[in-house]
Amino acid sequence: AAAAAAPLACQEIKVPVSDRSLGYYEPRMDECSVLSCLASFCKEEWLDGDNKFSCENCYALQREQEGTPLQPGEKNPGIKREATKKFLIARPPEVLTLHLKRFEQQGFHLRKTSKRVTYPETLDIAPFCSENCAVGLYENDIAGILYSLYGIVEHQGQLHGGHYVAYVRADEKTWFYISDTSIRQVQLREVMAAQAYILFFERLY
Repeated sequence: AAAAAAPLACQEIKVPVSDRSLGYYEPRMDECSVLSCLASFCKEEWLDGDNKFSCENCYALQREQEGTPLQPGEKNPGIKREATKKFLIARPPEVLTLHLKRFEQQGFHLRKTSKRVTYPETLDIAPFCSENCAVGLYENDIAGILYSLYGIVEHQGQLHGGHYVAYVRADEKTWFYISDTSIRQVQLREVMAAQAYILFFERLY
């Protein structure tokens, strides 16, 4: 599984407390895709009020300015500061599994959302990774952290009466549709038009 990092930047001393992302992805206004979902999940969040960050750097700096620097082993309680936070992938996995939220709470009821979410055959997650991650160099000098789509789970029907089917890639160009004991070969356009619930990508090297 991918490890998540949460880089923080204290707004008082204007320095990062943790590392940054490898790049940046700006979704279109009307975009609803796997990339826009990842961008939303990794969007920078402002921490203020009761959510202020306890900055140990600020406390250590304050103690130095007061002439009473922290001693080895002394507890650093930090100082509450406004900060920014964002989630990033610290270790890209061999297999990347993306689970789209298809069921949501509305009042006291659950409902299924059937909104179309597009996804690519080849996914570059570099904009959503920590800068400490190693970037690969691929054909045509394309740099990134690339993944290839190889499986999809689709939920058909509604919340209280549905059925799960799958699309599985057998080789570079061959896809199959699987529903219980029924299996048939399908074209890529059908795969890319599925109402994906879970997506499976494998790392390209």
